[in-house]
Amino acid sequence: MVRGFAAAAVFAGTFLGAAGTARAAVSVIGDTAARQCYLAADAQNATEAAVSVCAQALANTGLPRRDRVASFVNRGIVHMHRQDVAAALADYDAAISLDPDIGDAHTNRGIALYRSEMDDRAALASLTRGIELDTNRAEVAYLIRGLVNERLGNVRAAYADYRRAAALAPE
Repeated sequence: MVRGFAAAAVFAGTFLGAAGTARAAVSVIGDTAARQCYLAADAQNATEAAVSVCAQALANTGLPRRDRVASFVNRGIVHMHRQDVAAALADYDAAISLDPDIGDAHTNRGIALYRSEMDDRAALASLTRGIELDTNRAEVAYLIRGLVNERLGNVRAAYADYRRAAALAPE
């Protein structure tokens, strides 16, 4: 098992190098500021203009609830690419308060907590909740949860998470 764990750790390092900032942007259709916010998050845009377009979407009082939730998640992603963890967490929490069953908000919250090294137990809980809610990027959630488990000394759980991430994204 030790040899297998080492292979999983190498996989994790390689995957994180390629997609360590990967986030699960929540899609929005139409030609709106909410759609532009989604496109900015999906493109990993870290500009002030991206934050502004997301703020513009959220300022629209007629924005459908689903698009409002998605815009909070997507603006959180933009904030993470800008290295503004506090703003990202505030947006993920706002999305969760509007829709507690949105897996991508929980997953992104867990990633932000992991990357900031703020609270590994809260990161673990958020990632687990995202997985339970069928997050769109389950392979990323399992990978980051594996890293959190490893940092917490939960070697068996980390190994299981790395294996699951590799099974979901063998490439």
